[in-house]
This record gives sequence, structure tokens and C-alpha cells, in this order.
Amino acid sequence: MRQKRFENGKEIYDYEIKAGKAHVTGVEGQASRIEVPERIEGCPVAVIERKAFLSRKNLHAVTLPDTTEEIGDWAFAHCDNLREISLPGKDIRFGRAVFKNCGKLKRIMLRPYYESPAICPRKPRSQNELPCSFCKTAVRQTACSCGLCASQCVRRHTVNLQTFMHGGAAGCMEVYCESPATCPRKPRSQNELPCSFCRTGNSGEGAVSGCFGGGETDGNTTVQIQDAVSGGRAGELTEQTDVSPELLAAAVTMLDAYYLLDLPAAGSREWLGKWDSRLRSLLRTADQEGYISQSVYGEEDYIGTDLEEYVSARRKEKVRLAFVRLLHPHALSPELKEELEGYLRRLTKGREGEEAWQVLWQEHGEDREYYSLFADISCVTEENLEGILADIGEEYPEMKAFFLTLDKPGGDGDFFAGLEL
Repeated sequence: MRQKRFENGKEIYDYEIKAGKAHVTGVEGQASRIEVPERIEGCPVAVIERKAFLSRKNLHAVTLPDTTEEIGDWAFAHCDNLREISLPGKDIRFGRAVFKNCGKLKRIMLRPYYESPAICPRKPRSQNELPCSFCKTAVRQTACSCGLCASQCVRRHTVNLQTFMHGGAAGCMEVYCESPATCPRKPRSQNELPCSFCRTGNSGEGAVSGCFGGGETDGNTTVQIQDAVSGGRAGELTEQTDVSPELLAAAVTMLDAYYLLDLPAAGSREWLGKWDSRLRSLLRTADQEGYISQSVYGEEDYIGTDLEEYVSARRKEKVRLAFVRLLHPHALSPELKEELEGYLRRLTKGREGEEAWQVLWQEHGEDREYYSLFADISCVTEENLEGILADIGEEYPEMKAFFLTLDKPGGDGDFFAGLEL
């Protein structure tokens, strides 16, 4: 199959067309952020082939299109500076070691995704519109003036209300098949759904009364519109838990659990249970397990490390996992939470090891959520505070100031007295 080239802004894509689908085989360019196009030659981009982005040292962020079906072996391997990747939240086939040695990958973000019916293909026209997660029609933050064109759209409809409100006055959401110009009406009967956000405009059997009122949503609300045409119970609200991008990234970069790249299931209790099961297994593995002493024949041939260094490195891996899970604690059992906190306390400054403190200080000195957690779980004590402040020096003034307040009366002060209580 002859490869072709496609120029898209600052990137040049090598690709092949197979069975009406585009396969990206390579990318050239110096852009640090890349958004792979949905179509090439009018064909959907379905496959990112093996090694397509291999060793792209300048790459920081990637967005793959909704048309993605497969990501091949080592597609992003050795992208040392890759920090985040955005994927459609659907079933995607992943090859071997897709993110091998992507140590800085911290976020794998999933976008809502549902198949788009042919009758409703349009996407939002501006940043003020969100796509309906089922049919990709526009959902706008405007006054309620339009209901669902139930007779023209689908009988089962889902609208993800992502955090489009930021504490301001409540707005209504329009859901329409094409545009307000073609669908300017409110529901004409009880069998048609009113505004999907505040439910105004219809008091009939097909409506759900009440409005969200002011304030912001939590980003996880899902409105399910069922059988709007036939007059079934419409507008039922359910809670949908979105996976933490940090947990999904850690699943492959830290847990080495590629089986957790089950994107439709990601974030479910079952998925989190598998995540935690893998975490427990690693946490309870002896630190020295896997160490092989290697003979050193010359400095240029030295590829090993001594046991002490190996054990410290293993502990730091566990510490990083403990921090990530404690900072994203959805469905975290009290028993595992206690075990993770205890592990960090055992490795804080001045105790049997200092790996927890070293990871915090050397890798997260500017991350308040990390050092706040460190203090909250009693990793900072009256005995080790002086040593902690000496290590920080002048490197991280905000973290140092935060720790200094712990020993002062009032405010955050009386901290250690509170711990004693």
C-alpha cells in the first residue's frame, strides 16, 4: 500500500487509505500540541498505526478524533514530554505498550461519545455551545426557547451537562436537531420534551417539573430523555461518574495495567475496584523484589544499581501511586485509604525512610493539593517540621509559608495540638 502525505497546519501526516478509512502511519512537525484531524481525503481517521508518534520529544498534548478505532503498538512510546492526551470515551483497541516510557503523562482525558445519527450531524459552532453527547447537536446556554424536536430526532437521547455554569444565574439549555432557525418552538404537546435543563414549557405527562435554579453543576450530571415521542417518562436525572484523567493515566504509566484502558467502563465502581486491586498488589510487594545484583566490569558497562537505591526507587513508585489515589478518592474504601496514608507517614521526613517527603519536595513543591494532603494526614510533625523547612530552603516559598503556618496559634495554627486531640 503506497503511503501518502497530508499537510495540516504545522504537521505533516503520513497515511494510508484502507477500506475507506485513514490510517495515520507517521507525523512530522515541531508543534507541541497536536489535534489529529477527523478526516483525510474525506475518509475518517480510524487508526493510529504502530510507532506513529514514536519518540516525539517535543510533544506535550494530543487530541485524537472521535473517529479513532485503534491505536497500534508503541504508537506514543518514548514521548518523554507527553503530558496529556484526549480520547473519545468509546471502545478503542489498544496495541502493546502504547505509552511505554511516557513518564510525564499525567492526564488521559475522555470526551463524551455516542454514535451520531445521520439526521443530526452538526457540531457546536462556538465555545458557547456544547455538543449533545448522543447526536452531537448543539446545546446552548441560553434562555429556554426550544424543545427537543422529538419527531425528527431519536427516541432515546442523552445530554451530558458538563460544567458550563460557573456559579452565575441559572440558564436554560436548548436541545435541537439543527438550529434555532429550523426549530424555534417549544413542545406542542405532552408527548414532546420541554427544555432539557430547567424543564420549563410543558406541564404535561411527558414533563418533569422543577428547575435546577442558580449555582453551578458538578460536571457529572446526565439528563436521560427516554421515549420522548411516545410520551414515556422524560427528563430523568442520573448521576454519572467521570473517570479522573489522572487515575486513567496512572493506570498505564504507574500501574502498568493496560487492561484498564477499557474506556467505556473507566470510572465505574468495577473499574475502580480493578484499579485498587492492582494498587494493593504493588503496595504489598516487597521493595527488594525484582532486584538482580549485576557485576560491574567497567564504568562504561555499568547498567545496574545497588540494592539500597533500587529499594528507594520502588518506594517512590508506591508513594506516587498513594498520592494520586488519595487525591482522587472516589469509591476508595476506608481500609485502603488508611493503608495508603499509613504508608506515606512511614516514609515521611525523619522516619524509617524519607521517600514520601522526597517525592513531595522534589516533584510537587508547587502543587498545593499535594503538600496540603501531606500535612492533613500527619506527615508533618513537630519533630520533623524544622528538617522539612531546612530542605525547602528558598526553593518553594509558598510551600514553606504553608508549613510555617502549621505551628502558629489561630488559623491553620494549633495544627499539632489538633492532631493530638
